[in-house]
Amino acid sequence: MSLSKEAQALGFPIVHAHKLSCLRQELIDAFVESRYMMFIKYAAVQLQQLGLKKQMDLFSGNKTAQQLPQLQQQSSDVQVESDTQV
Repeated sequence: MSLSKEAQALGFPIVHAHKLSCLRQELIDAFVESRYMMFIKYAAVQLQQLGLKKQMDLFSGNKTAQQLPQLQQQSSDVQVESDTQV
């Protein structure tokens, strides 16, 4: 396939070093979806660890015993929100 002189003067055909332009759209979509799911799982783990850290701080005496139910409710709300988003 030959291009016109005008197209060649504009730099066509463009050579891509990464070859991403040669991949099928289904492969690209599957890759993006898998990375998105990895991110969601990682974020959920981080939220759970943050909730556990808050509870550990509470039990170690950094918070009063009256705040325990409120903290547990907040951590369960965060877990419910992350479950519904996935």
